Amino acid sequence: MTQLDRAMLIQDVVVAIRQALSEANERIGVSRELAEYGKRVKRANLLSSIVQAQVAELIGISELKEFKNLTLHIFAKARC
Repeated sequence: MTQLDRAMLIQDVVVAIRQALSEANERIGVSRELAEYGKRVKRANLLSSIVQAQVAELIGISELKEFKNLTLHIFAKARC
């Protein structure tokens, strides 16, 4: 059996396991709750990544003086 054949077989087995889990979840009535949980996890991850991206753009308190000086310098140059 080649490496590709083994990879395909593993994918088939994973699909069969997921299908069996899905059927079992449906039988005991937790599919809706799992879907809601999955949605909430994805939403939390999305919001977390948005916040993390914004944090990278923020400047620290110690940098404000440097930023103010740079801004004043830029405006002074623009007036000339």
